[in-house]
Formats: sequence, structure tokens, C-alpha cells
Amino acid sequence: MNKVQQYSSLTEVADFFSAISKDYVSFYDNQSFLGQYFSQRLAIVYRHLRQVLESQPNPKLLDLGCGPGMLFDYLHRQDHHNWEFWGTDIAEGMIRECTQKFGHLDNAHFAVGQVQNPEFPDQSFDAVICLGVLEYLEPEAAEVAIAQMNRVLKPNGVLILSLTSNHSLYGWNKNLISKIKRLVSQLKGRAYQPNVGDGRRFEEHKVRRLLLDQSLDEVETEYFGLNLLFPWVDNKFPKLSTQLYGWCDRLFERRLRWPYSAMVIKAKKSE
Repeated sequence: MNKVQQYSSLTEVADFFSAISKDYVSFYDNQSFLGQYFSQRLAIVYRHLRQVLESQPNPKLLDLGCGPGMLFDYLHRQDHHNWEFWGTDIAEGMIRECTQKFGHLDNAHFAVGQVQNPEFPDQSFDAVICLGVLEYLEPEAAEVAIAQMNRVLKPNGVLILSLTSNHSLYGWNKNLISKIKRLVSQLKGRAYQPNVGDGRRFEEHKVRRLLLDQSLDEVETEYFGLNLLFPWVDNKFPKLSTQLYGWCDRLFERRLRWPYSAMVIKAKKSE
């Protein structure tokens, strides 16, 4: 894992996401870069999960860091039967949103929990999904979390991770902004406090090596979330930026890596 600065504590992360839990679904609006980002991620994850849902008689899925249940909602809208879903999140507000929306469904189970300590028996799930969560853990804790995901995954089960990429314009922009803020804080004699909503970024080859060390093979990576502008430009002109990214995405056909802000990595557990 790449060495990075010290980020916010897990308590701060939990409080941050609990505070925005009621509005989080609105981030999936397609009229923004973030909306396109989430939509593309869901589509990629579903392509991998569809194989599990169609090949197992009663597949069991675990979503670590489930947020307000957007993955469950997406799957629930598809034409699949006899599957069960467990979602955990460190933010109590997110779990409240899940239980209010989906708690009446027999195949939906939600609870507060930490990604590095999933309280489930060994080899319980046909698929374990963890999207945009490891970014908020220190490197050692992230490695522990992946080992725990492997523990609760059945043989031949599928692990799906979504991680922000360190080799992207988006990552470069974020790093530059963080360095400027850190410098300004130092000049003013203040301690630098990173944005709780920002996490660290990953290098694909290091994640692949970690997965292989855990006997997780058949590793596949797909990049998504094309981003060419500074975040403040995306926020100021959301429609313009999404139109630009849509055109560039079709042009690049995802043959390049550096324009894309994140990646979905899928791996399979050995028998």
C-alpha cells in the first residue's frame, strides 16, 4: 500500500457520514460528476455480481460500508430471486437510512460494524463487496480488512473492491490542493486538518499483490470516473463537465488509466 499522511480517525469518519446520511442518495444524481461516478461504479459492480446471482441457488452477499443501501436498492430492482444481502457501515446514520427503507424486506439485513472486523463466521458469503471504504483506513488496517473479507468469503467466492486511483488527474488535483492547504496552515502556525471526506488513493499493482498474497486470484481491474478538471470546476459547472467527460470517455474507451479517478478490482477466492 502506498505511504500516505495520517487521515481522520474512524470516529470522525463515522460522524461525518452519519451527518450526511439523509442527503447521500442525492449524490447519485446523474447531472454531476459524482452522479456519473456512482452510476458507473454500480454498473461495473453489477456485471460482476450478476454472475454470482445467476450461478448460485441462494447467493449470500455482504456489502461492507454499505452507506444508505444504494447497492441493495440497485440489485433489488433487477430480476433476481432467492438472494440474501447483509450490509454493514461504521456510520449509524447510514444504517438508520437502510433499515427505514429496506428493513421490511426478508432478504435485507443491516447493522453497524467496522470493515476490518466483520462479525460473521468463516466462509459465509458468495460475494463480498467493499466500495469506497478502504480509503479511510490506515495501510495496516486496510490489509487487515482485506484479510477479514477473505476469511468470510466462501471458496470460489468473489471479492469486489472500489478504490480511488493514485495515478489520475483527480488524485493529482486532490494531492495538490492538500499540499497547498498544508503549506498555508504551516505558514499560519496551525496544525493541518485533512478533510474528513477525503481518503487516500491506491496503486493497482500493490493492491493486486496484496490480493494474490491472500490466495485471491483471477484479478480483474476496470477503471471508471473520468475526470480532467479541478473539483471546484466540476462543482461550478456540473452539466458542462459531465458532457465533456461523456465525450472523452467514448473517445478513450477506457484504454487509458490516468484520466480515471477510480477502479473496481474483482478477485476470486481459490478453492
